[in-house]
Formats: sequence, C-alpha cells, structure tokens
Amino acid sequence: MTLSDVIKNIASIDADMTIYAKTPWLEDSPAFVDYEPDDGSVPDGAENMEYFLEVFIVNQLLEDIGNADCQRIIDYAINDV
Repeated sequence: MTLSDVIKNIASIDADMTIYAKTPWLEDSPAFVDYEPDDGSVPDGAENMEYFLEVFIVNQLLEDIGNADCQRIIDYAINDV
C-alpha cells in the first residue's frame, strides 16, 4: 500500500488509527496503517517507516481542502507537524 492508496481510501479507515510511511514521503511511498502502540513505538508491520499522521487529522484536512490531494497532505505532514 502507498500513501496515495491510504489517502484515497481514508474514509474506510478507522479514525483512531495512525498512518506510518517510509521516508522520503512521496505519493508512492510504502505506507502502513495501524493503531499506535501505547508506548509510542512503531507497530509491527511498519518497520523502517515513520509516523506520518493520524487518520482523523487526514480526514479533517480533506474536509478543508475538499478532495483526496495526497501531495497537499504530505506537504502538511512535512511542514506543519
């Protein structure tokens, strides 16, 4: 799954989950979605990836920008987090 895939399918993902992605963050970067472990570590399956954003944040951003623009979500994660 890529970051672009996650963004396109965000409506079907539990808002309590977190997105992890391999850097550098690009639309075709490998991505993984899971619940963040209580200790803040990276969950199994997201090895070699970093925290990207929580799903609920992406949902809020998409409400503001009006479409599934993956590059704008990446720009937000890079510059505003």
